[in-house]
Amino acid sequence: VYVYSDASQLKLVATDSFRLVEKVLLDVNDESGIFQNGLILPKDALDELNRIIHPQSQMVKITVEDNQVFF
Repeated sequence: VYVYSDASQLKLVATDSFRLVEKVLLDVNDESGIFQNGLILPKDALDELNRIIHPQSQMVKITVEDNQVFF
């Protein structure tokens, strides 16, 4: 999944070789600017994050190092 930020929006783009999907999340605070250049995250990692966070969670902190992403 390709993830990038544009102003106060976070955009996630994915494909299955046939369909192309874009999800836009509004009011995202990308203080560190880690998504301005874009990142490619494995679908499995995002599925796991979606599974463990509570639906009412208001903030998820994301840290990026050389070749790892921490949620």
